[in-house]
Amino acid sequence: MAGGGYDELISSIEGVGGGAFHPILNIPNTQTSVTDEVCARQVTKWLRSSLPRLHHMQGYGKYKGPDPIAIVAGGPSLNRTLDELSTMQTIMVCGTAHDHLVSLGFLPDYAVLADPDPIMGGFIKKPVDGCNYLVSSGCDDSVFKALEGFQVTLWNSAGIDLKYFQGEPVVQGGCTVTLRALNIAIVLGHLNQHFFGFDSSFEDGAATHSYEHPEYEDVQQVRVGGEGGRVFLTNTTHICQALHFQEQLRKTACLFRPTVHGDGLIAEIMKQAEKDYINGLQLPDHLA
Repeated sequence: MAGGGYDELISSIEGVGGGAFHPILNIPNTQTSVTDEVCARQVTKWLRSSLPRLHHMQGYGKYKGPDPIAIVAGGPSLNRTLDELSTMQTIMVCGTAHDHLVSLGFLPDYAVLADPDPIMGGFIKKPVDGCNYLVSSGCDDSVFKALEGFQVTLWNSAGIDLKYFQGEPVVQGGCTVTLRALNIAIVLGHLNQHFFGFDSSFEDGAATHSYEHPEYEDVQQVRVGGEGGRVFLTNTTHICQALHFQEQLRKTACLFRPTVHGDGLIAEIMKQAEKDYINGLQLPDHLA
């Protein structure tokens, strides 16, 4: 990739869809029926609670050292990288991947939950002791109910009007829980980040996750790196995730070192851009 950087890769991903974005997670509105008003009501309700806050956690904002943290999403490659994952001492699991990871025998240190859709409560059926459940104040009551008796820490996901957060800090980020988890890991001092199941693409035959998950209707093909580049199956939400990840790297790569395990769309983007962009975490001149 001559001249490189992420900008060229962004322009060469084909088939990007448009559409409105949900205010909490910035995911297309077709993915959830949750309205702005419902999100604001949930935030207001849970900020009145006595639950501990992310920004009050011990070590918040302090560098934890060079040891890696695994940030685990639910993409298909996860099941092929379990040996690598087993070497990680600290694990942060994201969203619907929680129960699958626990079923595989892993005990996460953190679980980040952000989706305001009521269906999320049904994805948390196997909570475990020793895990700190980092739950967005915009999450549905069913999520909090599923975690009764377990350690829960509240955080705020930027998206709706800031007035609803009553002056508390908010976590910025891209369109998925994994992209918010990335920033949460940074503020908790975990800067050596290893991503697992962070594919933004599907298997041949359109297996979208490493576990059973509702199918997507807008599956499409994208190509990375221009003519002759690898072609992946994906959908609009996951294309947006790949684009937002690149944008976060462009703006904040000096803050952390990402390693993407597996062979999905995002791993391919990283491979093509690594020598031009990530080497030494130095921004190229045209992106500085």
